[in-house]
Amino acid sequence: MGINPKLQSLALDGKIEAYNLPQGVLTHLFRDIAAHNPERFREWAGTFADPRCGGGKINSITTEDLVEVIQFDGHDYLAYKTYPIQIAILRGTTADMDGNVTMEKEPVTLEVCRWLWQ
Repeated sequence: MGINPKLQSLALDGKIEAYNLPQGVLTHLFRDIAAHNPERFREWAGTFADPRCGGGKINSITTEDLVEVIQFDGHDYLAYKTYPIQIAILRGTTADMDGNVTMEKEPVTLEVCRWLWQ
């Protein structure tokens, strides 16, 4: 939402449900969703994503808990629940009939390159 002021205003004014979760968690969460894993665990208890510190919820109308605290081996971990993805919006420079998309002329590729090379 940081580059979309109108969407940001809707979230901050409580007109839409909105979450703020760490970018690295989201990157791995999408992979876990595709693999049908139930959750993604991180040892980041005490951060803004911790449910005891708001759980990443942006406003008061955002009520569903996407993050929970679990204990393992004496440490608090955050468990991020996976959820089904119904739609995806992709942007690429070119695409072929098999669904391969290239990004050689895109201004920002963000995490896509990271996924391709891991």
